[in-house]
Order: sequence, then C-alpha cells, then structure tokens
Amino acid sequence: MIKINKRIILFILITFIYAYFEGGYFPYALFYSFLIPFILSFIVIVILHRNVGVDIKLDKDVVSTREEIKITTVIKNYNILPLPYIEVKNKALYSLDREYNGEALNIKLDENKRLSRNIKFLNRGIYDFGNVTLTFKDYLYMLTLSKTFEKDLKVKVYPKIHQMEDFNFHGQEFINEFMNKKGIINEDYTISDIRKYRTGDSLRKIHWKLSAKYGELFVKKFDALQGEEYNIFLNMNKEDFYDQHGEENEEELVEICVSIINNILNNNMKSCIHINNEENSNMNINNIEDFNALMEYFLVNKSEGQGSFAQYIIDNLYKMAGKNTIIICTPKIDTNVKEALLLASKLGYRIVVFYSSKSLEIFKNDYYLKERGIEVISSILRKESYE
Repeated sequence: MIKINKRIILFILITFIYAYFEGGYFPYALFYSFLIPFILSFIVIVILHRNVGVDIKLDKDVVSTREEIKITTVIKNYNILPLPYIEVKNKALYSLDREYNGEALNIKLDENKRLSRNIKFLNRGIYDFGNVTLTFKDYLYMLTLSKTFEKDLKVKVYPKIHQMEDFNFHGQEFINEFMNKKGIINEDYTISDIRKYRTGDSLRKIHWKLSAKYGELFVKKFDALQGEEYNIFLNMNKEDFYDQHGEENEEELVEICVSIINNILNNNMKSCIHINNEENSNMNINNIEDFNALMEYFLVNKSEGQGSFAQYIIDNLYKMAGKNTIIICTPKIDTNVKEALLLASKLGYRIVVFYSSKSLEIFKNDYYLKERGIEVISSILRKESYE
C-alpha cells in the first residue's frame, strides 16, 4: 500500500492549475519541478521495496512462561541503491508490548541489518512472529510504501512447571506432607521402566549408574501397587478473574495446577482434573502422555467459562469414585464456593484449596473453612521463580 504526502499532491495540483491558466515558461517549470521528482520517487520506491528480503530467527520455539527467547530479524538489501528510511514492525512484538512502535533504520547498498531483541513471556499461548511489516520512504519523503512478509514462525509458550518449593504458601503443613508423601520408595512399588529425567522428578529416583554411563540423568519409573487418586478442580470462570491482576492470577493458578499434577504423577499416583471453562473438561492423568495432553489444553485455552464454579463442584461430587483428596484451584472463595466445599467435606472428602485473590470477604471465608478442618492456602509464587 502506497501513501502519498498530501502536501506534495496539493503543490502539484496548485502548480498545474497555475500553469494551465497562466501558461508560459515559469509556471510550467514550477509544475514540472514537483511532478518529475514525484514520478522518480514513485519509480525508485517501487524498485527498492521489491529487492528487500526479511529473515527471522528464533533461538527457541518451545518455552514455558517466564522464560526468555531471542528473536533476530535480518533485513537484506539487494538493491544497488541504499535505503534512506525503513521501519520494521513485528505484529507479535506489538501484542506483547503496547509501547513497541517498531524500529527505524537506514541500510547501505547490498547490506544486511540485524535487529535482536530478548522477549520474556508472561502468558501462555501460541505467538506468531512470522508477520513482519516493512515501511519504506523515498529520498524526498514524498511517498510511503508498506510491505508485509508472512512466515511460518510460531512460538509455543506452555505453563511453567515449578518445584513445589517455588511457591510461597501460607499453610505450608499440607505442602510439606504432600511433597514427602510416597517420596520414599519401598516395598509397595516395583520398577517398571527407565526414562530420562524430567523437571520435578525426585532425586531419590535417579538411576546413578546408568546416568554416569551415558552422561545424562535417567530415573527409575516405579509402579505403585496401591495409590491414592486426587481430584483437582480448576476454576476458569472468566468473571472470577475480572480485576486488574486477572491474567497474572490466571497464569499463577494454572502453573500451580500443572505443578501439583506433575508432582502427583512423579510420585506414581493418579489424578483427575475437572476444568470449569466455556466447555467443561474432565481429564484423567495417569501417565506422561495424559499430562502432555493437559499441557496442550492449557496452551490454547484461556479462562472463558460462564458457569458457576460452586455448582460445577457440586455436580461432580457424586460422580467421583471413592472419597479421595480434592484439590481446588480458584482465584477467589466466595460464599457459594464456601458452601460447596462444606458439602464436600460432609461427604467425607479431604479438601485442599488454593486461591490467589485478596479481599476481606475471601479472608473471612478462608478462616471459616479452616475452622472446619479444610486446608486453605493463599498461594503466591516466590519472586525468584519469575526471574
């Protein structure tokens, strides 16, 4: 798309009218003094923009939230003329930083310019860095021409899996028990396989002889002869995250959720996650393939739920087999959620609640539930885990 400087059009029009009505050498010389440079500028800018290429390089295309990547954009000038002005804009960078307005530069003939930038992702999702727009201006700044390059260059940002000690929990007793539970391998387990080390694996499971032989960490995979199953309820109701820290709270709760499930899986126990979203989802997490499917779900799904989280809990209470532990991840504990948790407690479930929002009503409900034997934990990621 070409944009023309309005003043130039105005001058050309005025001088043309002047020459047409007055005639003579000077009026026409004045008219052509604007028209000829304009035509030359048009020809030059069209030629220049056709002989410019863009190459985009990423040092990683799969990361977790709070990780950084380096993006390098290379502008290649194949012209025999220099580029007096070129502006580079990446659509994904603008979506990540509203203060980003692109980068302006000039390029000598047959020269390449490299633009490097480090980006930290705070929110999960798929980011398309392949959309780059170059804006050119001619030597006299009469014309502006834009050209968009489309490349298949996406970065997948998954929720970060933390060690449990990365969380600053108010109510640490349960976490200490949770981390240590089934942490010591004994006669109730049998070795079923050997696999590579994953983030969150217990050091007790490392196969030291095999790791030393191959120069990388391997762990023993144990099958539990008997094991407890956990039911995790995640609140992804859109309105419950509606405040100035909504996205931050959502990412934190999702990270808590996947970290807990990862810890359960690494301790050879089963879990089932119940997600209250636009389309409710129930997923059994029995192995690494199930966990990877859950991570893919969080990659593309945000909190868009409309239904009541309290009612969602109640609807699922009578569908679960046995009276296992229920873990709740929610931004807030309102009165309805409090009543649903009290009902679950009366039915014999052990309940642990993680929440992130802060308000007087929530603190009152926190205290009320604790008084009735329900574990309630206000969760905040430790500062260093963001870095």
